[in-house]
Amino acid sequence: AGGLSQAADAALLTAAPQTTAALQAAALHAATIQAAHALQAAQATQAAQAAQVAQVAQAAAAAGQGLPLAAALPGAAAAGNWWEESLRRAVQRAREEGLVEGGRVPGVPAMAGMWHCPYCFQDLDIGRLETHLGSSRHMKAVETCRYVAAVKEREQRGELPHYIEIRDGVEFCTLCHNYATEGHFISAKHQKRVMYLQQYPSTLQAFHAFPEDPGAGAIVPVASGLPSAWGSPDFYEWRNGALWCKLCWKNADESHVYSERHRRRAETPEEYLGRPHVGGAYGPLGSEGRGAPPPPPPPLGAAWPLVEPPPPPPLGGDGAAAPDAATAPGGCGPVV
Repeated sequence: AGGLSQAADAALLTAAPQTTAALQAAALHAATIQAAHALQAAQATQAAQAAQVAQVAQAAAAAGQGLPLAAALPGAAAAGNWWEESLRRAVQRAREEGLVEGGRVPGVPAMAGMWHCPYCFQDLDIGRLETHLGSSRHMKAVETCRYVAAVKEREQRGELPHYIEIRDGVEFCTLCHNYATEGHFISAKHQKRVMYLQQYPSTLQAFHAFPEDPGAGAIVPVASGLPSAWGSPDFYEWRNGALWCKLCWKNADESHVYSERHRRRAETPEEYLGRPHVGGAYGPLGSEGRGAPPPPPPPLGAAWPLVEPPPPPPLGGDGAAAPDAATAPGGCGPVV
């Protein structure tokens, strides 16, 4: 019995390496088969994607020629028509928004199935049409174009204020020489100028004569554009966006120009144009006229003359100051 057991153990030890090698070979074979199946699946996926791309190209060509999409995508009906419906919605929206079929240059065979967006200046195929129409960039461009068209219609109907004109397709404020955005209309500067113009409407021509970009704090001569009743343009200049009277050294509005003081000075302007302006004034537009600086302070010697102090009293015999007769005890003279 012992001999048989030892023989069986020896047989098992001999067969073990062979069994392990067989198992490894079987595992390798299985892995090879699995890799082959994965490769076939990937190839099938690529083929399906290529077929889908071909269907999209076929649908694009059909849409460019005005053919029904169902004829170009026969498999879409079996898939629930979702793809055909998506393309149909994109094409309908593109036509409603004014996109051009056939690309930027219609009739060119290479552009068949392409669409041109006049808002974004971009050519795209039908597969990207829906994504482009839903992008924020496209929607903003469409909104801007529609706003410009609406502004032009308002201008043609005479609905814009007389100080608003159209520049580069948008509203421009000729009072402030700035684009009339919503923020500009509610700004304090614009509202103040509109109020001033309502009080003195004859100054509108003067506002139009103001240079557009004189620079902050610039003083600009008035070349022309003022009413003839205001006198010579040499009497005025632009300071900080306001018309400044050099005869009276204050802001020049309609009320000031027709005042008795201004009329009197305008008769002899040479007496005032060359005179230095001392002091300041605030006009209705908030500009400020600054005069000459104050004179320098006087020297310290002139303002505070030096005075020598009196000499000290003589000292007594013990080194102390001798008492004064008037302040000695009894008040009767020096102490003996």
